[in-house]
Amino acid sequence: MSTSHSIYVGPYALCTRVQKTTEKKVKACPSTVCSSFGLTHDQLYDESATEGCWHFCSTCGTKLDYVSLPTKTHDFSTGDVSEEIKEQLYCYVMTGDATEQEDVWVPNIRWTEEPDRNPLGQLVGEHEIEDHEPAQERDVFEKEIVTLQRRYGKDNVEIKWGVLGRWS
Repeated sequence: MSTSHSIYVGPYALCTRVQKTTEKKVKACPSTVCSSFGLTHDQLYDESATEGCWHFCSTCGTKLDYVSLPTKTHDFSTGDVSEEIKEQLYCYVMTGDATEQEDVWVPNIRWTEEPDRNPLGQLVGEHEIEDHEPAQERDVFEKEIVTLQRRYGKDNVEIKWGVLGRWS
């Protein structure tokens, strides 16, 4: 097994994805006084349990029923977004924990095939990356950025320019 380190230099979109709480119906112990309240039959029993006991709570004996439980989920996956923007950007890296996640999107086009979309196409020589305002990148990827803002929320999408590194 090997690892590799990749470095990306250029424009990227930093998108914060926050989980939303939704109600989900699951077959679980319906007794609110039971210590197993809300545990599904999969959580109450392992595969070695006899089939008949799966219909009752192993703690209090109450018959399992469908209950609504708050569940934290993301509204979408990065794969959904990637398909929607026709893979013009791709999710370079995802960071964060289960409640808040940052996705970093970078361009995914061949500059030689689409030179008019290359924000670096006019650069020649050495250039310092200091206080670079990615205005041209916003214009080049306007449709994709609008999609990211709709999916993540306008306040959760930041367009930046810099150096990114990752291990894979």
